[in-house]
Amino acid sequence: MISFPAAPISRVIPETAAIGISEDRWLLRVPEKWTDAVCVRYVPEPEAVTCAATGDAISYTYAQGILTLQGADITRDPTSNDIVLLWPENRWKEAIMTFVEADEQMPPMADGILFTGSSTARLWPVAAAFPDMTTVNRGFGGSQFWDVFQFADRILGVHKPDVIVLYSGDNDIASGKSPEWTFADCVATVQRLHLLAPTSHIVILGIKGSGSRWELYPAMQAANALMAAYAETQDNVSYLDLGALLLDEQGKPDPACYLADALHLSDEGYRRWNQALAAHLRGYATERVTN
Repeated sequence: MISFPAAPISRVIPETAAIGISEDRWLLRVPEKWTDAVCVRYVPEPEAVTCAATGDAISYTYAQGILTLQGADITRDPTSNDIVLLWPENRWKEAIMTFVEADEQMPPMADGILFTGSSTARLWPVAAAFPDMTTVNRGFGGSQFWDVFQFADRILGVHKPDVIVLYSGDNDIASGKSPEWTFADCVATVQRLHLLAPTSHIVILGIKGSGSRWELYPAMQAANALMAAYAETQDNVSYLDLGALLLDEQGKPDPACYLADALHLSDEGYRRWNQALAAHLRGYATERVTN
C-alpha cells in the first residue's frame, strides 16, 4: 500500500490517522490509545471492516457517506489499531483491464498527454484534436472521480505523460454526492496520480453544465469553485473551466455543443474545447521553459 497524503477537506477523524491505499481497500492506522469514535467521510459503504492483525470484523455505522467506528471496538486488540476498510468491487474493473491489454500492444508514452475521466474524456477524439502531440485516452464512460482514484495505477500503466488531463464530476453530482464530497474525491485522485507520476502536470477540467442536468449546475459550480481554489495552492496542477465555452448568450447550454441526449459533447463542443485546451497547454509549456 502507498501512503495517502493530507487533503484540504479532512476525510478522517482523528486527522492524525494515516491511510494506506490499494485499489479496493484502505489500511487505516489509528493513533495508539485513541478511545473516541473514528469517522471516515466521503466514502461508499464498505463491504467489510476488519482488524488488520486478526481479521476480526469491527462493527460500524454508515449514513450519507460517513463511516463511524467506536474507539472501544478498535482498541479491543492490544496488538494493533490498524483497520482494513474493504470497498465493494468496482464495476469498472473489466473496462480498466482493456487499458492494461492495450498497454501490452503499444510502446510506453514518455511525454505527451494522457486523458482520463468519465465519458466526456472517453468520447474525446484526442488523437485527431491534437495531431502534433502524443496522446493516450484512458476515459471510461459513467465513471466518477472515485473510480479514477481507485484505478490510477492501471490508468497510468506504463506511461509517463508530461500532462494528465482529468475530467470527471458530473456523474458524481448526478449520483447525489455533494460538492464537498466530489471535491474530496477529486483531491484524492490528483494526489494519487501525482504519487504515481510526480513530474506530470495535472489539468483539472471544471465540471460542465448540460441541458439534461441543468438543475444540478449550481452544485457543479460549487464543486468547481473548490477545485479551482485547490489548484491555485498546488505545484504542477492547474484548473481550466471549459464549461463556459458551451453556454449561449443567455448563459444556458448551447444545443450546438451537445448531442441529442443534451449531455455528451458534439463535434462543435469538442472543437471549442480543443482550442482552449491547446492554448492552456501552450501557456503551461512556455511557463515551464521560462522557469
